[in-house]
Amino acid sequence: MLPGSSWQEVRAVWRRNLLQWYPDQDDDTDLWGRRNAAYLLLAAWYEFHGAS
Repeated sequence: MLPGSSWQEVRAVWRRNLLQWYPDQDDDTDLWGRRNAAYLLLAAWYEFHGAS
């Protein structure tokens, strides 16, 4: 993702990669936790700032 990407772009990339990133697929729960935390942080930021 590039800085300034829209929420729709962020969400589309998340959904597109979700199945391959899920810990059941690669057994890396630490990496999953960091990815999930980053996504939740972005979601909160976009919600707070009212970005679309």
